[in-house]
Amino acid sequence: YDGFDGDLNDDGRLDTKELSHLKRNDFERHQRAMDADKDGDGELDDSELRVAEEGEGHYRRLKVLKKIREAYAHRATKTADYRSLLAFSLFLLLYLLLLFYQRNSQTAHSVTATISNAIVPQNDNTDEDQTVYADKSEVYGWLRST
Repeated sequence: YDGFDGDLNDDGRLDTKELSHLKRNDFERHQRAMDADKDGDGELDDSELRVAEEGEGHYRRLKVLKKIREAYAHRATKTADYRSLLAFSLFLLLYLLLLFYQRNSQTAHSVTATISNAIVPQNDNTDEDQTVYADKSEVYGWLRST
């Protein structure tokens, strides 16, 4: 940052004319500059102007950091959106692949049987699908054994 450009006559201070000009052009910056007016005379002398310049430099750096943070948040959101799109595309591909394999009845039965054998628990005594459980302990027992 190279200085406070509100000093129009380059005398190292901001008088009331320069401050009124600054107020008309950039009210928020005028308010920040007036925060540096410690003696309350409505003008900024050399030391107060330096404080205003430092404050303005900090303000601009914070503004840049805020823009960087917003850009990072936007990029993170965009990345998450692309990941969601990829997950949906993979699910859709798997679904369409299953539909393709089920295009005739023999293939459909083998796909369904394979999925059922992998997911549905078997009765150990009869090798039939066990689809009804008496209580939660049987469900937990099956989950532990798989």
